Amino acid sequence: MSKVFTPMKRLKGQLDNFKNNLEEEYVFEAKDKRQGRIDYASSYWGDRETPKVIPEIISDHIIFFNSKQKNDKGGMPYDNHSFAISFDFNNKDTNEQSIQLSYFNEEDKLIHSKPFSVEEFKEHLKTLNKFIKELDKSPRTIVFEKIKDITNSNTYDINQDVVKVENEIELLLNKKREEIKFNEAQQEAEKNNSRFQKVSDIITSTIESSEEYKELQEIEKRQKELKEKIKSQTESLQTSYNFRELREAKVKSDLILDMKNKELEYEEKKALSKQTNAVAKRINLKRT
Repeated sequence: MSKVFTPMKRLKGQLDNFKNNLEEEYVFEAKDKRQGRIDYASSYWGDRETPKVIPEIISDHIIFFNSKQKNDKGGMPYDNHSFAISFDFNNKDTNEQSIQLSYFNEEDKLIHSKPFSVEEFKEHLKTLNKFIKELDKSPRTIVFEKIKDITNSNTYDINQDVVKVENEIELLLNKKREEIKFNEAQQEAEKNNSRFQKVSDIITSTIESSEEYKELQEIEKRQKELKEKIKSQTESLQTSYNFRELREAKVKSDLILDMKNKELEYEEKKALSKQTNAVAKRINLKRT
């Protein structure tokens, strides 16, 4: 499988040029999607004085263009000229990769452009870079208006895409259901499940109403009572005879004896190692 380059790699020249043209006016922050999370806006973005998470932007990579203007408190950038470029490319062929522009409008609503192809967005970047070079004053306000114009001229209603994709997938699944005869298999499964459950209920009902079952229930009940009684008697006797203390003493003395046995075994092995094999095999030491 051939390597698929990301849109950022394919547009590196144009993006670097775009950033260079705006570096005196904007702070750039790039974020990658991590483990399916959508918490890209971990810092200030969209011209506000408090951090804001942007759940509407769900992309594989995003570049925030934060204006350098600061608020009266000397805080982070926050004026209304910030925007973002988001890239969607994971698990997509080159011709399926897409790029979107996003910004906040006056009503504090996040506005998205349609998903541009890489080639489409490349032309927009070329136009923007050429436009910025020809400016003889601060590009921030004018560039932001250009970003808004591009976005507003190519608006994106995600709900339309959702409905379209839902319909396409439903048609695909319906076709597959017919192809694999899913409905017939479902009906057969439901019929067999119904038969099985009916027979299972009859067996259970018959057994539970039998004298043998009732007798077994009584035996199990009595067995439980006897186990509880024996447990209580055992605990009482253990207390009377200091069973727990004796058990602890036994465990401790057994451990000490085991250690001393190991010492003796070591000395025996050391002594035998000094003898010839013929002699060592014939030695039969007394164990006391």
